[in-house]
Amino acid sequence: MTILDLEAIATFHAGAPAPKILAQSGHARIVMFAFRKDQFLDKHSASSPITVQVISGKIDFSTEEERVTLLPGELLILEPEVPHKITALEETILLVYIIPNPKAHTLEKEVFEKLTPMIEI
Repeated sequence: MTILDLEAIATFHAGAPAPKILAQSGHARIVMFAFRKDQFLDKHSASSPITVQVISGKIDFSTEEERVTLLPGELLILEPEVPHKITALEETILLVYIIPNPKAHTLEKEVFEKLTPMIEI
């Protein structure tokens, strides 16, 4: 069993959102992002469904067809292969659950390939 204090391990970067792979297995990937206000992840997509959970702060989550504001305590579930963009409306910590672990993600080389998971399951 592992307990992670998300606010304690979140790090914020000046230029771009700060991702951390909290846990990864052949079946799932859990990623934490720390955003400063107005930072964003430009349009991207994953081959797996994703679930987004805001821990603190507030984000604008948009697809080509919809745009919503997501607050702490809310979950957003998105089908695979749907391009989407995330913009922080204030300093924000959020979790992204990607299940199953994606075979393809448009941010793989730019973001995830450079990260080492905190926990391998």
